[in-house]
Amino acid sequence: SLFLNSNNVSSEGAYAMADLLLEDKCHLMELHLAWNLICNTGLNSLFTAIAMGNTKLKFVDLAYNFMDITVLHSLRRMLERNTTLKYLSLNDLHRFNERAVDSLVPSFAANQTLKMVDLK
Repeated sequence: SLFLNSNNVSSEGAYAMADLLLEDKCHLMELHLAWNLICNTGLNSLFTAIAMGNTKLKFVDLAYNFMDITVLHSLRRMLERNTTLKYLSLNDLHRFNERAVDSLVPSFAANQTLKMVDLK
């Protein structure tokens, strides 16, 4: 587990974390990155890394970062492709319009492994 909540990780740190998640030898099962000033580009890199075959991660907390609709594609892809994630915490969905939120519903429905999603 890696607990980095409120550590000013920012998008640069998110890029490094995404690179780590893509490593075959990464055995990280929990990633806590809430309240870290991660903007859309950093969130996109994390969602992409989680979608691209990370098979260990079970818990991800990305709440209270700077998420807006520019992450929709990578978030949907992560939800549809990842087969190990059990818990996902996001927020900032208040920045999404109704159509954007509706576009996520099929991806959440397609995911067979998520047991809890915290959208605050």
